[in-house]
Amino acid sequence: YHAYALDLPGFGKSEKPSFILNIQELANAVIEFMDAANLEKAVLVANSVGCQIALDCAFRFPQRVKSLILISPTGDPESRNVPVQIFRWSLYFPRQIFSSQPRFLIKDYLQCGTRRFWRTFLYSLKDRMIDKVPKITQPALVIQGTKDPIITDAWVRHLTSLLPNGRLHIEHGGHTLNYTKPTVISDIIQRFIVEKNQHI
Repeated sequence: YHAYALDLPGFGKSEKPSFILNIQELANAVIEFMDAANLEKAVLVANSVGCQIALDCAFRFPQRVKSLILISPTGDPESRNVPVQIFRWSLYFPRQIFSSQPRFLIKDYLQCGTRRFWRTFLYSLKDRMIDKVPKITQPALVIQGTKDPIITDAWVRHLTSLLPNGRLHIEHGGHTLNYTKPTVISDIIQRFIVEKNQHI
């Protein structure tokens, strides 16, 4: 497949705009990238807050999204407050100390800057993703890690049930399965794309 790994504005090696984009503006950036790359439609693969961005794309630009792969999606309306999220992240990071992830995560956070990271985090809490989900009809695969402290089993199952064409896959691991089990996740994605005839 032709795959594109996009650094959204303000993150990775992309430009750092003076203002901080909210979820809808980041979704606009995905569509603008697709325009620039001459991509009429795409399968969107996202992790964590990226799932909220992908879902917003599917909701507002349904003709551009063939299907969705949502890995550890955030956006639980029952925990859209800072103390709960900070507590959950405090459970997550100690588990990663002895893995290969910290150097990737720390580098990412340093590149975007504390202010941008914090404001984007707050924007993600304000995003009422749950209101959009029932209207998203594209095939969607939700992948949850069995040891993910950031999102709950109840939330992921509820989200999947609200997606008209959603399916849940449980995989052993944590919040960033795309980092820790890339080969396994790619195989799962490929099987889903083939089954749903989502070739691009």
